[in-house]
Amino acid sequence: MKKRKDSRKPAPRPINGETLRDAIHWAINDKIFAQIRFHGNTSWQVVDLVLLAIVWVWSGDSKLTEAFAEAHRWSMQVLGRAAVSTYQGLLKALVTWTKDLLPPMLEQLHLLMERHAGKHWRVGGWLPLAVDGSRVSTPRTQGNEDAFAAPNFGGSSTAKYRRKNRRLATLALQNHG
Repeated sequence: MKKRKDSRKPAPRPINGETLRDAIHWAINDKIFAQIRFHGNTSWQVVDLVLLAIVWVWSGDSKLTEAFAEAHRWSMQVLGRAAVSTYQGLLKALVTWTKDLLPPMLEQLHLLMERHAGKHWRVGGWLPLAVDGSRVSTPRTQGNEDAFAAPNFGGSSTAKYRRKNRRLATLALQNHG
């Protein structure tokens, strides 16, 4: 007797955009902004604006307007809509609404961290925090130096002052040592 093939297809893996959208919707939803009164001409959804801003700031584009264009395309592809349609519109919305939107978002994220950290939320009365201060480095090739090094590295007045003081300190130690 032959084995019956499972006719169910595996669920398609979500694209990264869908994963980001779902994570933001899990953490930040419209309910936390219920107390905020928006202008009558505000047509965007708060979560859409948050997503657009996140994708905008995470863009690898070096020009802000091009980063916005990339974020706008992503929003249209993943959400089927964008909170605003222009770079100026995004800036205006962020300048106008950040002071109102940020406090409930911070409170919500704080509550979620506390809820999901369980017994690890506090250690002996302390709230443990971790920061990754590592730097990304590249091999020291001429091409990488040209691409990634600061254009005036070591040439600023502060750098020159430090070198001069280091030389003077070294001479003083040699003379007194």
